[in-house]
Amino acid sequence: MATSFISEHSAEYILVPELARILAKQFSRVIPIYFLSTREGSIISRECSPSQIVRIVSVFARRPKVNAPNQPFVEVKFNESLLEIAELSIPLGIATFAGVPLASSIIDLRLGIDSAWFELTGADGDVVYELSLKGELLSRKSPKIVGPLSEDKLVESIFRTSRSMRWNDAIENLRTIRRGAGSPESTWYPFGGGIIHSTCCWWTEVSSDYRPLFSAFLSYFAQR
Repeated sequence: MATSFISEHSAEYILVPELARILAKQFSRVIPIYFLSTREGSIISRECSPSQIVRIVSVFARRPKVNAPNQPFVEVKFNESLLEIAELSIPLGIATFAGVPLASSIIDLRLGIDSAWFELTGADGDVVYELSLKGELLSRKSPKIVGPLSEDKLVESIFRTSRSMRWNDAIENLRTIRRGAGSPESTWYPFGGGIIHSTCCWWTEVSSDYRPLFSAFLSYFAQR
């Protein structure tokens, strides 16, 4: 049975800079933020720029799993709860993606390593993919998981799926997703605590005086 040599937190450290690099080609600012309803979603946060127009993207960090170190492929699991969140997010105008570093040993894990990106488009059961270390899909595809995506396709998906909204509305949508997805665990976290099996980044496009800007919201939902 395949297992991982890192946590989602370690995967985040690799994926956030890489995604920021991709998005910086289109947007002039990238800011990672750990979203909590009582902090980034607080009253004072709302007052920072309540009418600012933003565009939200959520990105889940996935761990590469192996049967033995240095094998030529990795497994990546897309939990049912992630896909439920994607289905909940789409009507709110929020695109949902997952990323995984393409490494089969912790020694090979580094900033700038190739990563594979997928768009999550709706509900499904748990899905496991096999990927070569070159990012080639080696197993069956789920109709609810699009990818691996090229950098251009990733950006296109953001523009296609994530709609512009006021910052106040964005906060309400983030809070809705925190509480939603039908997870029994989420009832214990009404103020932004978490949903099991997901690590998530919130990426936000900001427009000021018609100048394209970009901000990122990094939000850790819960466990492995």
